[in-house]
Amino acid sequence: MMAGSMLLAPFGDAIGRRKLLTLSLALIATGMLGVVLAHTLTELLVLRFITGLGLGGVVPTMATFAAELSPQKSRNFAVTAVSSGYSLGAALTGLAALWMVPHWGWPSLFLLGGGLTVVTLPLVLKFLPESLEFLLSKQPPRALERINTTLRALRQPALATLPRKAEAD
Repeated sequence: MMAGSMLLAPFGDAIGRRKLLTLSLALIATGMLGVVLAHTLTELLVLRFITGLGLGGVVPTMATFAAELSPQKSRNFAVTAVSSGYSLGAALTGLAALWMVPHWGWPSLFLLGGGLTVVTLPLVLKFLPESLEFLLSKQPPRALERINTTLRALRQPALATLPRKAEAD
């Protein structure tokens, strides 16, 4: 996870936080579902590393989304809730393991985690907008339209034009 946080998270500013989140979720799904098919310790370690990279990309990216897309008065709570989600998920997985492992074996936990991640991917693609900060700084095609769609959803006033794009350092 540390490697994912250090290596992947900075790419959110370059490729967009939504793309980074999608990539990170794909890494998690690939790693978790692949573990079930692993035949050697090396394969298992590589797949767990891939999963950790994805988790390291998800956690800071979701915290950034929570900060950017929540109202100022509840921003701290939103970031704390999102950041605590990983710990809650780990605790719930431990509880699930008490029942699932005796019935279906340890691979069932990875099938559940990978399957839930696969289900999450289309939801992210459909419902999560790109980061406003990314759209404002990089100004990709249709940036103004995408910004205003998000601002309307947040009940904020629309922009008439994009601000002047900052010069590259």
